Amino acid sequence: MSSFAGLYLVAAFFLFGGSGDAHRSVHFELSCGADDRVARIVLADMEHTLDRVLRFCDRIGLKYEVGVDRIRGRVVCDERARSALRQPGMQWGVYDTNSGNIYLDPSIFAPGEVALSGPRLAALRLTVRHETAHLVLDRLLPRFGTNAPAWLAEGLACLFEHVPEDEADADTLPNAFRQADLRRLWSASRRNPAIEFDIVRVLESRDWPDVSGVSASKADKRLSAWYASCWAIVYYLSEREPACLADVVRMFNGAAEGADSTARAHEALRGAAGCLNGDVSSRVVRFALGVEARH
Repeated sequence: MSSFAGLYLVAAFFLFGGSGDAHRSVHFELSCGADDRVARIVLADMEHTLDRVLRFCDRIGLKYEVGVDRIRGRVVCDERARSALRQPGMQWGVYDTNSGNIYLDPSIFAPGEVALSGPRLAALRLTVRHETAHLVLDRLLPRFGTNAPAWLAEGLACLFEHVPEDEADADTLPNAFRQADLRRLWSASRRNPAIEFDIVRVLESRDWPDVSGVSASKADKRLSAWYASCWAIVYYLSEREPACLADVVRMFNGAAEGADSTARAHEALRGAAGCLNGDVSSRVVRFALGVEARH
């Protein structure tokens, strides 16, 4: 796909337009009752994210199994979205591997809601780019999402959330949103050793952090810290050890379902850990925060 996704997105929008509550671009459909302005923004972000994921795969030497012309995706806002968004940290949207759809909270586009602009629109766009990255990776590497640990799948999606002012640097600059969370967490842990912050523990985990039984505010803080850590690990690997990251992703995608998949998953994790020898937390965080030179 050309890096000029936005140009042919506009053409596609006017060629195919919107019918009823649905708007379409080259590869995606938005069925949420959004007005034309917001629909253009959301669909442009989705096409742009697809383009960035493809460039990322090419940059680290990761071959994918599906042709770009076969990638399609839908954003849905209905009652199914409400049920999918009940878990903490999923207030805005989620990619559902079973249906292959992205679900957004239907209230975002409800008449009478606060106008989608400023921070509210920025939060929606970040969510759309994150979930689109999941969708695209799931299409390109169909077994990766099922086999990979949560930190790797989420860390990869976090790479594509931001859009730097200088588009030429979009593929290598850090995610300012996750970087800010990481900086707050790192600073707090240095002031108060009682605050848990362990990159290695995140790396060794397979599932999401358990936020059951805690308040919504505490759950959001815990998840924000975890997402920031996931992003930092994958960002470090993508910039410092891209071949290693490609090997790990390739191994998870190659792991067949069944008894062998768990053993291969552990082998892949050992491969990632091998790229992070030494003081992992300090080295990863210092790099992600820009304390250590990137080049």
